[in-house]
Amino acid sequence: MKMGNISHMQRTGADNGEGLLVSRQSSGLANVLSIDDEASIRRLLRLILERERHEILEARDGRDGLTAYQRSPADLVIADIRIPEMTGLDVIIELTRRFLDAKVIAISGQADASDTLSNAKLLGARHSLAQTVQPEDIPEPRSV
Repeated sequence: MKMGNISHMQRTGADNGEGLLVSRQSSGLANVLSIDDEASIRRLLRLILERERHEILEARDGRDGLTAYQRSPADLVIADIRIPEMTGLDVIIELTRRFLDAKVIAISGQADASDTLSNAKLLGARHSLAQTVQPEDIPEPRSV
């Protein structure tokens, strides 16, 4: 994803009491749901994607992620493989089973995750990324 000229944008982020964090941009290009139990990873993805004016919804675990998607289907889901409540693989299975047009990118910070990330793609993830990812490695949400 190219990081062009970055203009000043107002950002809001608040826990809605259900484990879901919402950050909305008024002129977002795509709605992206980030599912990761690590706040630092969610924050990094939010910062990268908000620079490109995408709207971000965050969930701390697999169940909250599925709930968020059911309430408001996102254009793209970025799901960590190792998350509480449901694994990322379980989330991918549920999303692609219930919502045929769900677009998911699987991510993992594990050094030995290549087999798991390959399995994620077999289960319906459109892309998979190691969390040693650079901002330019993240695909444009609308191009997934």
